[in-house]
Amino acid sequence: MSQRIRQEDIDRVRDATDIVAVAEETLTVKRQRNIAWALCPFHQEKSPSFKMDSATGLYYCFGCGQAGNVFQFLERTQVLTFTEAVERLASRAGIALQYEGARGSSGRDKRGRLIQAIEAAVAFYHDCLLTQATDARAYLKSRGIGSAEAEHFKLGFSPPGWDQLVVHLRKAGFTEDELLRSGLAFRNDRGRLTDQFRERIMFPIFDPSDKPIAFGARAMGDAKPKYKNSATGVVYDKARTLYGLNWARKEIVATRSVIIVEGYTDVIGMYQIGITNAVATCGTAMGEGHFEMLRRFGPAGSGQRLKVLLAFDADAAGEAASRRGFELQYKFGFDVRVVELPPGTDPADASRQIPDQLHDALENAMPLMRFKLRSDMARYDLTVPDYRADALRAGAASVALHPDHLVRHEYAQEIAHATGIDVETVRTEIESAVKGGRRSTTTQQKESSIAEPKLTPSEIIRRLDQLDAEILRCLIVGSDETRAALIALGEKAIRGKGAKKVFEMLATPTRPDPASLLGTLEDSDPVRVVIGHVMLEDDVDSDDERERDALVRAEQRVLRAELARLERLVTADDTSDEDMIEAKRQYMEIQRKLRALI
Repeated sequence: MSQRIRQEDIDRVRDATDIVAVAEETLTVKRQRNIAWALCPFHQEKSPSFKMDSATGLYYCFGCGQAGNVFQFLERTQVLTFTEAVERLASRAGIALQYEGARGSSGRDKRGRLIQAIEAAVAFYHDCLLTQATDARAYLKSRGIGSAEAEHFKLGFSPPGWDQLVVHLRKAGFTEDELLRSGLAFRNDRGRLTDQFRERIMFPIFDPSDKPIAFGARAMGDAKPKYKNSATGVVYDKARTLYGLNWARKEIVATRSVIIVEGYTDVIGMYQIGITNAVATCGTAMGEGHFEMLRRFGPAGSGQRLKVLLAFDADAAGEAASRRGFELQYKFGFDVRVVELPPGTDPADASRQIPDQLHDALENAMPLMRFKLRSDMARYDLTVPDYRADALRAGAASVALHPDHLVRHEYAQEIAHATGIDVETVRTEIESAVKGGRRSTTTQQKESSIAEPKLTPSEIIRRLDQLDAEILRCLIVGSDETRAALIALGEKAIRGKGAKKVFEMLATPTRPDPASLLGTLEDSDPVRVVIGHVMLEDDVDSDDERERDALVRAEQRVLRAELARLERLVTADDTSDEDMIEAKRQYMEIQRKLRALI
């Protein structure tokens, strides 16, 4: 369980951090006093539309609609958890954090010690590779991996013997318990503390925030198993870890795509030819935990989907892995595709031998549904009528999993073409499979969300009424008197449905801090877009004349709405004489107020 940082410390870190200074560490920024502009890190663009404000601590992109505070900037650009983002900025600002619950803090300290032990092991193994392991360096060279790659990926070599690492780490002050719990050592049959890895090429595995948490190891000789990984433990969960994610995260965010391969050398090979968004599973089958990890990279609020390219070996195991991706893509809303490699090759081989073909294969990756249908059809002899019918049913069951009925109809044509069965019969079979309950509850829920598509950030802003924006702006930066007057008018002053939701959040007795407010919202919440746009469209300093104009127009809007209500009442057939008289009196009074405002 993650420990919760005290809110007071979170606020201190945010107040002590200049979002523009943080952005300058990774972006080319042009400053204009407190305001700065840069090319957006969340989508491709040629002209800067990403605006940051040191005074409010907010960012907003006028191109894709991403908005947030400095914590969310780090979460999205560095793919960190909220806690990791706060910790990184706290360290940067020299602020000591306190965690709620003494036991949680103790557990966190112990985890930190285990990571320190693994860090020391990474350095030890790396030094051994550079100074001792002639055969290991020769093997890596035969695979096209030179000193530059060894340095970038922190490759190492675990020396032969029983306890060279143990002796080294004990001298560095680590305890036996820490060596055991970190997975670096074990007790042999005689009770002797022994190195977990011996005479192997070492591939350090890092978490997304660059902390080493485990190792993958390849035997140099005939030792079994050929590949060995750290066991799941306190700091490492292989079912939720992807090798190379720490190096690939920036490119994944920038391109909205990730390539999943099976081996560490596949990641390294792709890196060598300029493909830097590849990651690998860590000796385990691709599963739900890996997709859950990638969910953090989803382009929130942009109307896009993360593209996941499966580039497995061109064999039966690769096909099986791709089929597992088929089971998960709709649950997570990813655009999953299969990269078809030449028979008998893996991505590492293709990177060295046929890099141009590999780039083409990535560019032309096949939608996973099409790959699944092709696999379904290949299982049957389509020259036999009975088998064509079986192929149709298998294909229909697969297509029925897709949440969009329009896409299902498109794939029906492909099944019809493959089987020779008319397309209307195929569509009927698919919809029968849908109605027959063969689709999961998750998929049904997904279809419901697709039936009512979410607006993209640009659509949200296009639909944002200008007066609504001015009212919301006044609730954040306006004077106390203006805020009180607008709150008294109530949400009747707001026209847009989305803006009403923002009004409710801002119309509080205590003036809200927009940076804190954005921290409470989900990435997909359209309120984030509205607040970011309202706050950063212009300079956010208070302007008396602008405030007065907004308040007058808001009052006029409320009064005109009331006039319209009274007009409907006066013209209604069932209005009593008494109500008619009162309505006309109110109507005249409101007209008087309107004239006074003009």
